[in-house]
Amino acid sequence: MSLSDFFDVASVAIIGASSDPLRIGGKPVAALLNNWLPRSPEGRIYPINPNREEIQGLKAYPSVRAVGETVDLAIIAVPAGAVPGAIEDCAGAGCKAAIVFTSGFGETGSDGLARQEEVLALARKLGVRIRGPNCLGLLDMHQGLFPTFTDATNYDGHLQGSVGVASQSGAVMSQLLMLARRRRLGLSKAISTGNEADLDLPESIAFLAQDPATKLIIAYCETARDGAALVEALEAARQAGKPVLMIKAHRPEGDRVAEGTRTGPLAGPNKNIDAVLAQSGAQRLDSLTDAIDIAYVAAHAEAPARVGRVGIVTISGGAGVLMADHASAEGLELPPPSEEARATLAELIPYASASNPLDTTAQAINELAVWSKSVAALMDGTYDALVMYLAYFGESDRLFEPLVTALSALPGPGRPPIVFCSLFNAANAARAENAGFLVFEDPSCAVRALSGWSRLSRTPRDRDDAPEATTPLALSAPERATRQSEATLGGLLERAGLEPPPQKLVTSADAAAEAGRELGWPVVLKVCSPDLPHKSDAGGVRLNLSSEQEVQAAYRAIMESVADKRPDAQIEGILVAKQISGGIELILGSQQDPAFGTIVMVGAGGVLTELFEDVAFRRAPLSESDVREMIAGLKVSALLDGFRGGPAYDRDSLVRTILDFSELALGLAPSANIEINPLLVAERGCFALDVLLVPAPQS
Repeated sequence: MSLSDFFDVASVAIIGASSDPLRIGGKPVAALLNNWLPRSPEGRIYPINPNREEIQGLKAYPSVRAVGETVDLAIIAVPAGAVPGAIEDCAGAGCKAAIVFTSGFGETGSDGLARQEEVLALARKLGVRIRGPNCLGLLDMHQGLFPTFTDATNYDGHLQGSVGVASQSGAVMSQLLMLARRRRLGLSKAISTGNEADLDLPESIAFLAQDPATKLIIAYCETARDGAALVEALEAARQAGKPVLMIKAHRPEGDRVAEGTRTGPLAGPNKNIDAVLAQSGAQRLDSLTDAIDIAYVAAHAEAPARVGRVGIVTISGGAGVLMADHASAEGLELPPPSEEARATLAELIPYASASNPLDTTAQAINELAVWSKSVAALMDGTYDALVMYLAYFGESDRLFEPLVTALSALPGPGRPPIVFCSLFNAANAARAENAGFLVFEDPSCAVRALSGWSRLSRTPRDRDDAPEATTPLALSAPERATRQSEATLGGLLERAGLEPPPQKLVTSADAAAEAGRELGWPVVLKVCSPDLPHKSDAGGVRLNLSSEQEVQAAYRAIMESVADKRPDAQIEGILVAKQISGGIELILGSQQDPAFGTIVMVGAGGVLTELFEDVAFRRAPLSESDVREMIAGLKVSALLDGFRGGPAYDRDSLVRTILDFSELALGLAPSANIEINPLLVAERGCFALDVLLVPAPQS
């Protein structure tokens, strides 16, 4: 069964139908009568209520079976105890799709969850797919099919369009409907998922990704229960070329992190889902209004070929500075006008500077032609969008109407979107939009919307390196053991293609001195024990050793310190390693997320890790594109290419190292997390200077 069976319907039964159009059982009857039947006159609505012969002018039936024909879709609006019987009634009438409005299930606690699981088991046994329970329903704006009890459908002005909505919250779905109505933004379909006993948010996103009427998807997510399914749904949307704007509700970071590593405290549910969304090309947003505003711009303008380059034309220098500040903070570019445009603007506005923002000053009120001629000069391909700050012009017919008329006469093909920022009366807002312009009252909202719109261009439909994504490294049971010393972990790193520094395990001071001579000074000494993941805490590390005498003394000092602080620890010996310096210290770590599996982190390492928190995350397996995006997003990335005359470091080797690390982390999952800190990126090659393996928290 496809989710299209919830939309491609010829008949709808409402179980628990009411004659009162204000009651939950009566609202969908009224909505279908008022919106669906006028567009689908052959559609059939069957109110189900054994206590009524007629409901809202329609014949009522005691059961779905009593209808006497197959029903395509059922709405269940009866008390929780009657839901199982309603599902059996649906199955008996051949109905395979049901929306359960009823609450009192999983959202109420353990008893309700048990009832919900019983209902799901029954539905699966009978072959009925359910949306809900505790579900607000869904809407098809093009058909007028509103099997829902939201009051939002009672308002005029909802438009048909190409923006689909999928929401885990019914109230949020309703608010998005009303925000779109206020924004004069047309929607295609809206889906509420409720408790998701059966059909869930990922399935809804995947359905909208294949829906011909939907071009952009707004999703509201409270909990990512099935991370793999969400990733698959987002990938389906990306492949279909349909951007996803994800409003993800923030929750406190989980307590179950990778204890004993630095990766765990730096990671967490919010950062992990940020990584998944970035990797899938979806945008995470914190505001319903921002989502609607971005969708509004996207509905009126194709995504730019490049990152958004914005030109600002303003009647107020101060407002122009404010907008420029917001644009820079949002990552938009503000290039100056071209030489030809500057020459034209210098003649048009000799009293102003031909820059970006372009301040026309209040003189433009007396010379309205300055506006249209200035905009015409800027429409030479330099900008992906033009924003005009007009203060209150949109409230004045005298000022605004001739401006819209003049700008409407400018060449249309290839014209960048033009945004009016002003206060508007309803007539002038409609006049501008009907002429092909965008309207915003708050310039900061306009800038955020343009930034989000510009990011839509960064979601490629295909990724050339996807087939080469990393796969788990096959490991033996001993290699997967979480209780390993650094000596054995060094062998595991080498097997994974990672490179520890030259090193040797010794069991005497004299052997340590000999190893130091062989490896070359200076060297590092580290105690080797599966019981001491944090060697420094037990005094088990000595650095910068440059002679046999220093090494012998350090060996004895380490053994004495460890014996004093951790007499219970099993000591395999001392690891003598070549001390390598002169590169950039990074951290590589993995974390097991309950929903999304293995998450890989890279960032500034060594002693700077917690101080700067300059880190990036992605879900394994990784592709080369993923890795290069992770590195590029780090502030420390600027050092790799030679900062202020400094040496350049081996970025390509770093990419290969992270890919190899991802394979190793997948091989250790789900039982263990691994961390390399520091990972030294040298001018040639990368070296794992310290490695830590810890058990992953068990959910």
